[in-house]
Amino acid sequence: MATTVLGHYPGYIALSDQIGSRRFDMDPGVWAGLPHRAQWAANQYFLDAMADADDIFVLSADPTLARPGSWFFHELNHLRQRGVSVAGAPTSVWVS
Repeated sequence: MATTVLGHYPGYIALSDQIGSRRFDMDPGVWAGLPHRAQWAANQYFLDAMADADDIFVLSADPTLARPGSWFFHELNHLRQRGVSVAGAPTSVWVS
């Protein structure tokens, strides 16, 4: 079983590098060239693949402080809608 880090940028990248886990990572030039809808579709695809692989989601920030409208906020909501527990459950860890 692998781990995937979620959180606000750039914290999730630093934590992912520190613990050697997966993270959503797309070439910045490609990302910037995509419309918002396509960015979210790529992010969702990644989240779904990691959830289907039974990854442990490690959070680099307190989920209760996810900024409304941020990618992290949307990621948490998407995973919750899928039935993935992302706070206070054995399948997730909050790392400060």
